[in-house]
Amino acid sequence: MASLYLMTSPVRLLLKLIFAPSIRRLVLIFALIASAPVAKADSGDFPSAVPNLAEDLTKLLSVDHRILAAKSALNAARSGNKQAFSVFLPTISLSSDAGREVIDSPSTRTSGLDEQRETREKATLTVTQNLFSGGANVASYESSSKQVDLAVLGLDTAESSVLLEGLIAYFSLVRDKKLLDLALRAEALTKKQLNLENEKVEKGKGIALDILQAKSRLQLATQRRIQFKGQLAVATTQFTYLFRFRPVLVAGSGTKFELPKIPPSLEDALKITLENSAALAAAQTTVDVTKIGIGSAESGFWPKLDLEATVNYERDAGGVEGIRRDWSVLLKASWTLFDGLGTYYGAKSARSNYAASISQFDAAKRQVKTELISSFQRFQIAEQNKALMENGLRIAEEIVSAQERMEKAGKETVINTLDAQSQLIDAKINYTSAFYDHLLGGLSVMSTMGVLTPENLGVAIQ
Repeated sequence: MASLYLMTSPVRLLLKLIFAPSIRRLVLIFALIASAPVAKADSGDFPSAVPNLAEDLTKLLSVDHRILAAKSALNAARSGNKQAFSVFLPTISLSSDAGREVIDSPSTRTSGLDEQRETREKATLTVTQNLFSGGANVASYESSSKQVDLAVLGLDTAESSVLLEGLIAYFSLVRDKKLLDLALRAEALTKKQLNLENEKVEKGKGIALDILQAKSRLQLATQRRIQFKGQLAVATTQFTYLFRFRPVLVAGSGTKFELPKIPPSLEDALKITLENSAALAAAQTTVDVTKIGIGSAESGFWPKLDLEATVNYERDAGGVEGIRRDWSVLLKASWTLFDGLGTYYGAKSARSNYAASISQFDAAKRQVKTELISSFQRFQIAEQNKALMENGLRIAEEIVSAQERMEKAGKETVINTLDAQSQLIDAKINYTSAFYDHLLGGLSVMSTMGVLTPENLGVAIQ
């Protein structure tokens, strides 16, 4: 109802404009003028340009929010790694104070003074170096290093995902544009056949059934054209919002793209997947992190040793007049003998997390294998279908060539030649669909194998 109201609101405004008094009429005129640029602005959110696959993918990899987020996460992990390394370095602290000090003590009263008043100054420099932490420092640093590895894998996964999405959007757009062009040609040929059938009937050389059959073929051709037009509209929208410009497809604007070689056997593909899959690498790194977490949790069972050097300067401090200087180098040890079983249960929890991560790694490995097997089977079927459609296209081309020669020799009619040409267009439509199904299926296999990277496709990264 709200959309209906918005659609009819200009009509209502015009009706009010006609019958309103002069003042209200001026207000309504200004309202109509003010609302006109808004609709115009909404239609021009994206610029228009001719797609260029390599340049567009390069730009996409540099501006996509998912990749930018992954890069920020990587920078944060690297900063965290540097922060974790700081525990191996000494800490230096300086404390100082100055001001009026009043002391009232038995010693001052014995000396005959009610209280002692002095202006004190004090400064203390302390340098502390941890010598042993039960493995907590090492575990913290190793864990932060693994977090960097996870962030790198997250960036690789984001780039592969965006790259696959960009390739699918581009080739879907090119495919649907080609299918629409072929459907328009098929519809035009079918209309021409219908006109010829009508002429035959008018001359008494045809029958009404031929006209009905031609109309039926035209109906199917129109339905197919509408379907491909809708697919192209959807593909255009997806491309526009991904690449942030409206594509303008001109004749011959398609980019030549060679699909990288895919292993011929599933066993070879599985071997490559186990070596390159970012999902498996991330799951394995998570196992390593949880294993390190066990050592971090168990560090609470051990004592901690620190080497501390202190230099102190005092002037008229603590009731002692004059300057005092002292320094010390101490080996300090602390050991928590009982913490309410917190360390015990923390270590137990860390071991459970480690066992859970191993199970998750096994599940991830099975999932990656399942996805690879499914995508590889679909790719093989698409490859066989492409070969069949290519063979059917060659046969249809030979039929059209023979039909045209027979028509020129007067041995065949124009209607039959048009019918052969329509079948040729159908073969081209089938081959075009099979070709891009094979291409997109291959890209899906590469993505699952973990080899769909900008480097393997020759795409530059800014």
